[in-house]
Amino acid sequence: MVSTTLAIWKTGVLCPCLVLFALGVLGCSNGEGPADKLTAVFSFGNAKHLNELQSKNLMVKKNAIYYLGKKGEEKAVPLLIDLLDPNQPKNIRLTAVIALGKIRQAASADSLIRLLEAHDDDLRGEAIWALGQIKEPKAIPRLARLMDDDKVRLTAIWAMGNIGDESAVPILTTLLSHEDKFVRHNAAQSLKKIGNAD
Repeated sequence: MVSTTLAIWKTGVLCPCLVLFALGVLGCSNGEGPADKLTAVFSFGNAKHLNELQSKNLMVKKNAIYYLGKKGEEKAVPLLIDLLDPNQPKNIRLTAVIALGKIRQAASADSLIRLLEAHDDDLRGEAIWALGQIKEPKAIPRLARLMDDDKVRLTAIWAMGNIGDESAVPILTTLLSHEDKFVRHNAAQSLKKIGNAD
């Protein structure tokens, strides 16, 4: 059983034919149906990629981060938060931020909010996006402080709308008279999401 599953993972891709082949080889003993076997295969995959977050090979680590984010693996959250450390390479940190946004767990909100203080605009932009995906209201005050930063302002406006908390209404309302038409438009769209547009 293990050798069959490992053979699948060595390909780097779980293509449908290999999964079905594995299910056929493994059989459906002990009352387990194909769905149970498929779940076991993918659970093995998640465990494999969780272990790979510790890899010294940056490509292996980055691929594991991407996979776990795509699968929404909640067990990865603490490990992904660790990868936000400034000592990690930028591309690893960026990929971890994106993965946290896809997993959408409130437990990562504080770490992402701290990233808004970063000097790197790419990191800040992805952290804002991730906070918008997580929809954590505690991020609103910090996002509101970015309204004077034209590098990330539009993303922050979107995030406040996507979070959908009414605490963002006052700041978004003031932006309706902003000199920049894109700021005005995005503020109006975010207010509509929150449900407070005229």
